[in-house]
Amino acid sequence: MIVRTAVGRVAVLTLDRQRQRNALDIEHCEQLVAGLDAALQEGARCVVLTGAGTAFCSGADLDAVYDETFRIALYTALSRLVTCSLPVVAAVNGPAIGAGTQLAVAADLRVAGPDAVFGVPTARLGLAVDPWTVARLAQLAGAGPASRLLLEAARLGAADAQRHGLVDHSVAAGEDKTVLATALALAGQLAELAPLTLAYNKQALRAGLPLPGDFPDRPCALRSMPAGPAATSRKDEPPATRSDSRSSLAAERRSAASSGRQGASYSVNRAHDCGPMTPSVTSEKADCIWRVSFSVAGPKDPSTARPALPESNISCAARTASPLLPGRIVMTSAG
Repeated sequence: MIVRTAVGRVAVLTLDRQRQRNALDIEHCEQLVAGLDAALQEGARCVVLTGAGTAFCSGADLDAVYDETFRIALYTALSRLVTCSLPVVAAVNGPAIGAGTQLAVAADLRVAGPDAVFGVPTARLGLAVDPWTVARLAQLAGAGPASRLLLEAARLGAADAQRHGLVDHSVAAGEDKTVLATALALAGQLAELAPLTLAYNKQALRAGLPLPGDFPDRPCALRSMPAGPAATSRKDEPPATRSDSRSSLAAERRSAASSGRQGASYSVNRAHDCGPMTPSVTSEKADCIWRVSFSVAGPKDPSTARPALPESNISCAARTASPLLPGRIVMTSAG
């Protein structure tokens, strides 16, 4: 189970499944999402994620690793960690293999003990991780170490991981303080900082990265939808046609995973300034898919009488709307 405790304004989420070396299954992925939601609701200012016993997380439960339902649950949990507005510190107290490494890199900062080991052995198992995992490993550790982890199925110990930047703080063997105590001290410092600035910095740092679970052939892995005109338009089409296609279904973005209110309908009303385009978010949630209409102030394409909508502005709207809406976002033009 996921044990949730509080130390001051820091929420501690402990993966406690010691007989399985804290391997993840569907239930524990869902409990992790619930724990993050509870931390937000209770006013926590930082989250520490750790494992009970001698392992951080040994990976995915082998009985579930080939199950699509488990992959959805895993990427839902990873997305929630990535998009959560609170800073997340991973206290890596032991091996973090496969999904354990994914949990660690989904956190914003990592504290590792002398027994910490990182590895992504998908090449040995005939599996594949999503592009976010690959990009995040390269972002943190560099292309060389990421290549060794992914192509050689190599492992990085705590010292090498810190040397390459995968680990931010370490606890050496023989030190009096534990990994969790060090992580809590760091989280306590973060809890004293400006929360809105931290939330902005966290969002800015992940700019340009895909979200967990976004595969090239499945842009939104958690939910499947028919390809829209933007996906079928050809490069040799005239610019006006391509602009019109993008306006029909311009961008898709899945934010953090389901908030547990699937099937419910409610409204969120808020406007975000994105330069010439201001999306007005007024939509209903159905099966975790949001359809967000926006209007464009500015010149219209004379050949179509529709707004000339730069792709960068569409992406801006999707990015600014995504933190508010727990589910998948589909941007469509309102005219």
